[in-house]
Amino acid sequence: MSDPNRLASKILALENDEEQRATLREFCKEFNLKGVFAANQFRLLDTLHQRINVGAVILAEDGRNTIDLLEQINTRHPEIPVFISCYQPDVFKNFRPFNESSVVRFFPRGDMKSLQKLLSDTLFYRVYPEGLVEKMQEIVSTGIMAQFRGVKVIKERSFLASDKRIYGERFELISVRSNWCEGMMMIQSHASDVDDMIRVGRTAFNPEDGDIKHYSEDLLRELLNFTWGGFKSKFVPPEFTGRPINIEVPMSINHQEKYISFGVTDPLLCFKFRVEDDDSSLPPFRPFQLYLKFSFHLFWDPDHFHENPETEELTASGELEFF
Repeated sequence: MSDPNRLASKILALENDEEQRATLREFCKEFNLKGVFAANQFRLLDTLHQRINVGAVILAEDGRNTIDLLEQINTRHPEIPVFISCYQPDVFKNFRPFNESSVVRFFPRGDMKSLQKLLSDTLFYRVYPEGLVEKMQEIVSTGIMAQFRGVKVIKERSFLASDKRIYGERFELISVRSNWCEGMMMIQSHASDVDDMIRVGRTAFNPEDGDIKHYSEDLLRELLNFTWGGFKSKFVPPEFTGRPINIEVPMSINHQEKYISFGVTDPLLCFKFRVEDDDSSLPPFRPFQLYLKFSFHLFWDPDHFHENPETEELTASGELEFF
């Protein structure tokens, strides 16, 4: 049985050799990767432009066509690493990406050990504490069920994404910091999904009392605030008042491309939640998705990862007394 807390990632591949495709399928299955094959380079670019949360792209070397394709990927999606399988990787040892911030690596055709190392070095190089992954899923699920009436939350597998594009039209953003990390936390959603939940009476807001869009913003801010509070109470030591050195890095938001960048190429830690109907007595709604994403770009030291005891543990030990 697979570990539900094991991080996944989405890989987009262009490979026409059926034997190599079969090898890649087995590789993705073994290492918890969601592989998507494109029929040709045009379909790959279309898919890459339309799909979000991509971890990496794998290409089969095909002369000048590959270089042209690589230029388009690096130009439009410089943050997504590209791995190219070829018969003679040494030929490309002096190759430079079209975007200086892009990661492009060549590996021997069919050599899955080399590909595994490339993925480990560029995508899975951080160890995310299991307690962090498991608890954040729990916190957000609780927050969603508190905001929406009669729903159940499907916690899909957490994953890493090099892709910095934003899901939907809305995203709420707040900083997080502890003795072992510092960065930003985001909730991303489609505006219409939350609007519809308010419109059909699945929230605490009465749609007839005011502007639904404003209520949606209030609801999502409350969900983010609840999530931030859960993170703080679980992963920030009570004595923590800040790190000795504060580092600020400008972030960039491209509205046309629906893209946010924190100035680093580190993958985002992502959580996907599917909200479904769990009460047939209430007005129906279409299932929808929400994403929680972390960028720990300012500080990361998992060796000092900290978990506060649960409230029940504090009560039993006498550290907390309810009255």
